[in-house]
Amino acid sequence: MPLATADVRTSPLWVDGKKVFQVDVEARTQKGPDFVWRMRDSIQSVFEAGTFWPKQFVFRQRENSRTTDTNALYNQTEKKWTVARLRGKEISRFEIDSGDTLDSITATYLVRSLDLKVGDQLRFYAFGGKNRYLVTLDVVALERVTTKVGTFDAYRMAARMQNLTNSRHADRMRRATVWISADYRRLPLKLQSQSFFGSVYLELVKEEVSSHSASLQNPVAEPAWKN
Repeated sequence: MPLATADVRTSPLWVDGKKVFQVDVEARTQKGPDFVWRMRDSIQSVFEAGTFWPKQFVFRQRENSRTTDTNALYNQTEKKWTVARLRGKEISRFEIDSGDTLDSITATYLVRSLDLKVGDQLRFYAFGGKNRYLVTLDVVALERVTTKVGTFDAYRMAARMQNLTNSRHADRMRRATVWISADYRRLPLKLQSQSFFGSVYLELVKEEVSSHSASLQNPVAEPAWKN
C-alpha cells in the first residue's frame, strides 16, 4: 500500500556570481494514510556547484497538528552552521562547529557526484536540522535493478547512521540499503530501511529533465522568528 509521495526538484542558479544548486523536496502522505497520520513536509537546500559547500538548509515539518520549522545557515569562513528551530511556539538556537558537516540533501548530491566502485567505503557527517550523524556507506555490489522508470545497472550500498548528538541513541545504528544507477546520472532508484513500525520502501517512479535556469535573488525567505 503506497503511503506517501515525494517530489524532488533541482535548479541551477546564480548567487553572488557563483553557480549553485537549489534542491526543493515536497513530501506528503496520500489520502488513505492521511486519516491516521497526515504529513506535509518540505525541504530546501542550497549548495555551491563543484565544491558542494552548503549555504542554507530549511526544513518545514507539518505532521498532524505538530509543526516544526528549521532554518540553518552555513558560514563558510567560520566553518559552522547556525540553526534556529521553531517547534510549536518554542524556539531553540544552536551551532554546529564541525566544518565538514553537510546537510542531508547536500550530502546526498555529493555522493551522487563520486566515481564509485564495488568495495568503496564512504564516511561523512550529516544533519537533518537537529541531530548530527556519522554516515557510513559501503558499495556492496553492482547489479541490475528494475523500477517504473526502467532497468539499470546499479550500485547497491549499505548505509549505517550513528547519532552523534544524542548520547542515549549513540549505540542505535540505523541501517538502510540504497540503490543508485551506475551511469553518469547516479539516479537514486530504491531505498529500503527498517523503522519502528516495520520497514520503509522507496522507489523512483518518474524522472523529468528541465532546461530551467534562473538567478537566485532571495534564497529562502528568512522567517520572522529567526532573528
